[in-house]
Amino acid sequence: MKSRLSLLSLLACCTSVALAEKLNFQYTLSPLMNICFLQNIAENIQAITEVTPLPGQSQNIQLTVNDPKGRQLASQENQAKLRYQFTSYVGGNHQVCVLNRENQQVSFEFMIQTGVEAKDYSNIITKKHLRPIEVQAQKVQDMVRQLRQELSYLVANEESLKEQNQKIKSRVLIFGVISVLVMGASTYLQISYLKNFFRYKKII
Repeated sequence: MKSRLSLLSLLACCTSVALAEKLNFQYTLSPLMNICFLQNIAENIQAITEVTPLPGQSQNIQLTVNDPKGRQLASQENQAKLRYQFTSYVGGNHQVCVLNRENQQVSFEFMIQTGVEAKDYSNIITKKHLRPIEVQAQKVQDMVRQLRQELSYLVANEESLKEQNQKIKSRVLIFGVISVLVMGASTYLQISYLKNFFRYKKII
């Protein structure tokens, strides 16, 4: 039992490190300025973003979250902690923006968690009465599921990029052919004009 628990814990730890699901840092925003951060999140992945003004700093800041299509998911302001939890129904770069409404600079702590890190397992433990080893097994299962989703998202992105490259190659080829035809026609017209001009002048 102990060896199994240790194995699950090790696997959970390694998977968490590999997925790099948490980002946390401090930032100082100039007066009346807006800063945006991008986080690439695969489809159907849970995420939590938090903005917390540092002690002694003004709370007159605004948090907005937009999906990859530019639709606003949330807008919060004037709170001791701005926190928003969501599920990414569209994969891609999600935009998290912070606006300083003060005439002085404001320092805050920014945090974003995705995937398993953003999931609350306390409710699952309460509802299902899980033991610690079962919670670890559930986390590993969720991590594997998330990893599959992210790999599927990357493969789909790669296919999309290939299609775009093929379209660009086709357009470049068509443009090249048209350019050659236009240059050939232009050269033919110039030669014809010069021949007629020299004949008219009785040079040839």
